[in-house]
Amino acid sequence: MRFALAAALLALPLAARAQAPETLDEKACMEVVKKIEAAVAAADGEAFDEVLGLRVILEKIVKDLETEDKNKKDFIEGVMSASLGTQITDQLTAGGTIKFLRLHVVDGRTRALFRMLNPNGGVNYHDWILVKDGDGARTEDLYIYLMGESLARTFKREFLKGIAVMSKAPGNLKGWEKDFLDAQPKVAEMQAAVKDGDSKKALKIYNDLPQTVREDKLTMIQRVSIALEVGDAEYTAALADWEKLFPGDPSMDLMQIDAFAMKGEFEKSADVVARLAKTIGGDPFLDGMRAGLFLQAGKLDEATASAEKAAKEEKGLALPHFVLLQVSLKKKDHAATVRELTVLEKECGVPILDFEAEEGFESFVESEEYKKWKEGRK
Repeated sequence: MRFALAAALLALPLAARAQAPETLDEKACMEVVKKIEAAVAAADGEAFDEVLGLRVILEKIVKDLETEDKNKKDFIEGVMSASLGTQITDQLTAGGTIKFLRLHVVDGRTRALFRMLNPNGGVNYHDWILVKDGDGARTEDLYIYLMGESLARTFKREFLKGIAVMSKAPGNLKGWEKDFLDAQPKVAEMQAAVKDGDSKKALKIYNDLPQTVREDKLTMIQRVSIALEVGDAEYTAALADWEKLFPGDPSMDLMQIDAFAMKGEFEKSADVVARLAKTIGGDPFLDGMRAGLFLQAGKLDEATASAEKAAKEEKGLALPHFVLLQVSLKKKDHAATVRELTVLEKECGVPILDFEAEEGFESFVESEEYKKWKEGRK
């Protein structure tokens, strides 16, 4: 259930600019969804980048910055050659999945919400921000929940860091952009302290950063992670500040799920999953995740209820059936074990390997139900 930060970087969106809400035709929006799904199905990274409008996004980022055109061109071509779409489709080829969940509206803007599971089982959500394009629709931005930041802001940050090292910084920077660039030596020092395991030093460096940098979302995420290592008081204070600055933002929920689970606080983690599910409008995978957390907490009835809900709402989703399998083994309900093994194999496409010597299967392997099930598979 670990959520890799690297995976999050593959799923970032452009900041939604304040503008008048526009009504988008549902059919036109679904045409964009179909293009995304087609690029994913074909593992075509270039087609993915095209549907995203990655080059247009990059051109907007650098357009008004006072720096040499060569810097802008080199940055754009460098990002395009790395192909964000190829990085994402490579994850899917390696065993990850992406599934369209729904169209929804955030701040008057129509979005297409996708669930992405990386090969290690970590979950993230990609929100494609759509805009009118003649009689149809197109993508303007991609918002990645785990990062909680737009693709544009993230790429602009990287562009500014790059040109600050290689050449003179743009002369028209102001606000967080200027402060961010000026604070890079201190940010690097903070990250070095984290790497060395000195969380107290890292937190002190964070507290000395300019306010605009401290309140930058990615820097705040680092603060929360650091504070978790320092102590409960620091962690609680960091979360309180986060909630003031980013009320209801789901990126922190995605971090806390892992943080609580790693500490063995599985019911707290399950509560965070429930909050995240409410924020995004529900997802059977999150019900399955809650079921797994309840199972680890020893709450078998709660695990069963959450797993059954997930299994009912999304056929072919393996996670809830793995949970129900484990519950059946713990309860020595051999008929239920046969049922879950059958569903996993036939409906979820999970290969069933030899488990006769596996811990937890002892009673089932000795049962008549197992013998009949095994004989029927020959």
